[in-house]
Formats: sequence, C-alpha cells, structure tokens
Amino acid sequence: RAELDDMAGGPNFAEFDIQLKPSNASLDVILRDIRYHLNEIPGVVFDVGSFIAHRMNEVLSGGTRANVVIKIFGPDLGVLRELARETVSQIRNVDGAVDVRSEPQVVMRRVAITLDRVKASRFGVTSSDFMDNVEVAYQGKIVSKVLENQRLFGLKVWLDAPFRHNLDLIRATLIDTPSGARIPISEIARVEFVDGPSVIVRENVTRRIVVQANTEGRDVVSVVNDIKKMMQEKVKMPRGYYLVYAGQYAAQQESTRNLLIVSFITLLAILIVLRQGLGSWKLTLLVASNIPMAFIGGLIAVALTGNVLTLGSLIGFISLFGISTRNSILIVSHINDLRALEMSINRTVVEGALDRVAPVLMTALTAAFGMLPLAVMGGAGRELEQPLALVIVGGLVSSTALTLLVMPALFKIFARSGVKEDFLDNE
Repeated sequence: RAELDDMAGGPNFAEFDIQLKPSNASLDVILRDIRYHLNEIPGVVFDVGSFIAHRMNEVLSGGTRANVVIKIFGPDLGVLRELARETVSQIRNVDGAVDVRSEPQVVMRRVAITLDRVKASRFGVTSSDFMDNVEVAYQGKIVSKVLENQRLFGLKVWLDAPFRHNLDLIRATLIDTPSGARIPISEIARVEFVDGPSVIVRENVTRRIVVQANTEGRDVVSVVNDIKKMMQEKVKMPRGYYLVYAGQYAAQQESTRNLLIVSFITLLAILIVLRQGLGSWKLTLLVASNIPMAFIGGLIAVALTGNVLTLGSLIGFISLFGISTRNSILIVSHINDLRALEMSINRTVVEGALDRVAPVLMTALTAAFGMLPLAVMGGAGRELEQPLALVIVGGLVSSTALTLLVMPALFKIFARSGVKEDFLDNE
C-alpha cells in the first residue's frame, strides 16, 4: 500500500476491488460462489461484499467491514477469546449469517524484561532510569532528522539486531548506575521469552474482542434478533463480561427510531396543513386514510419479490405517502366542491370520482413508469434504489386503485353517517 493511503494496513492484510463481467446470475449467487472457493484456501480470513457496503460498514462500526458486529467486553483476554470462539461457533448455525469470524488473535513470542526492584535499589537504579535504558536499547529512540531527496527521515538509535533477539546477549547488556558503574541487565532483571497477544484492543478503557458476520438472503435485523436469542440460550456470559451489538444493525435501529419520531412530527404537520387547506378535520382524516392503502401495497410488493425492508424501502414509503396523499386531495376536494351544486350524494360522488380519474392515473402512471426500470433491473450497485422503487411501484398500484374505488365510497359513508346535512361542510 502507498505510504499516504488512508486505508493502510499490515502486511497480513490485502483488499481487492474486482469488477465483475455482466452475468445472468444474481449478486447473491456470485458472492456465494466466491465464498465457496475462498473457503478452500487454508489460513485465509475473508470478507466479501460491495465497495459501498464495506465503506458504510466501516463508518457505522468503527472500522469493521461487516453487516453484523458483536463486541464482547471483559477484563481477561483469555476469557474473551473463549467467548469469541463459542460465539462464532453458534452464529454459524444462524440462517442468513455468512463470513462469520472473530478478530484475529495471533499469539506471538516476545522478550519480557522484568525488573527486580529490590535488587535494583541496591545499585541505586530506579524504575524510570531502567525503563529509559531498555526503551532506547530495544525499542529505539528518534534522536535527530536526516534530509534525503527533499524528505525528512527520523534517525533512530537502538542496539543491533543480534543484541535484541538473543537472550544471552540481552542479559549481558550493560546499563549505567548512579555511581558510574556499569552492570549487566541480568543483575537486576529477569529476561525470558513469553507468549502474548499481538494486539490488545480497548474501548472505553475496557478490553474487547469483535465477532462479525455478513448477511445473505435475510435482513440484518431478523438475523441479529436470531443471534440475540441464540446467545441468551446457549452462551453464558461470566460476571463482568457483556455484549454490545454495533454496526449496521445498531445504526438501522437508531435511524428507525429517529425516522419514526420525525415521521410522526411530519404527519402532524401534514394534517395541520390539510386542515387549513380543506377547512375540515373530517375531510383531513378522509384524505389521510389513503396512507394505509399505499402502505399495504408497498409491503405486498416487497414480499412478492422476496426482498426485505431496508433503508431504501423506508425512503420509498416516505415518497409514496406524499404521492398517495396528493391523489386523495384531488378526489376529496373536488367531490366536496361539487356538493355546492346541491346534487344528490350518489351523483356527487360518482361525478367527482369520474372527473378525477385522468389526473390521478396520470400522476400514478408517470411516477410508476419512472420507477419501473429500477424496480425490475436489480443487481450490484442498486441495493438502495431497487427496494425504494419496488415500494413506490407497489404502493402506487394499491393506493391508486383504492383511491378511485374506495375513497368515493368512504366519502359517501362519511356524509351519510352525520346527523346534520352539512356533515362534511367546512367547519
């Protein structure tokens, strides 16, 4: 990787962006085939997905490239590893969960130098003095800068490689004492090889390990709900250890809550505006009754095509509600205006509905035909647009039919249910 690459990683990590040739196979089938062949390579931990999905997952989960992210927190790294292994084993049995794995936990052999404070005090060596000597000798210290080819490089001072890797040479390394004498490290410290983790990750001061997975054929929320149920039944968390579900699931839950709050406020604002325009709360509720009709059509379209509710679907519902409300206003307001001609309620409703058939159909068909290509042509790169288009097309079919057939009947029922003749007149 380039030195200034914003996605720089270690030598054990690589990322490939592959452009696939046009194919009749669906994206899920292609990804399944890629995973099948990668599984045949021993020692490889992989994650398969689209470029946009990876970037979004990294932002949502703090650097993890996966739809489902489970963070396990606790004080002991060994227990965390065991919990992660058990969690991975259980999640692999969840329908729709693929690419299940935990953070790589590589055990590395390293040199441990442990100071004996009692022995060090006899020579007058303090812990800070000892650590300064050891740090310069074995980790190195930048003491100056060197200019080469118009670039500055740090000048690092440390011991030669054999003196950093051989235990006998390390034990024989001399350090200064306050008295001016020089003593070997072995006089005041224990030097040995120990096995330890290559990386210890903390979050909010607590050690943690990440288990991650992608989803296939199911939405993230349903997969995570199954994982939660499985974790409660089969994985026992010791005292002091806990789980946090992050990534796309947490972001979707938060966005759904915010969307519901904003939608409720927006609906109230729409009702108030309609009340001011129509002059009647009864007419306002009549217009708003078309929203559930559109909602049903959108859900049916998603179910019939085998898709799941996503962020694109939610955006589609918002757009759909606006179009369906406009069509309701066209019919209800016109029928209400015709009542001034003092015709019978049956004739008023029929003529009002017939007068608005063309405008309502033109509005619905124009929007539906505009979305039809996106709804039909799915595949890679259309993960957001296709669910949006499906919801709008399906909702327009149901809301338009119900607007032309059910809305006039509802108007008639509302008009006849009132005791007074001016039941739907402006209040």
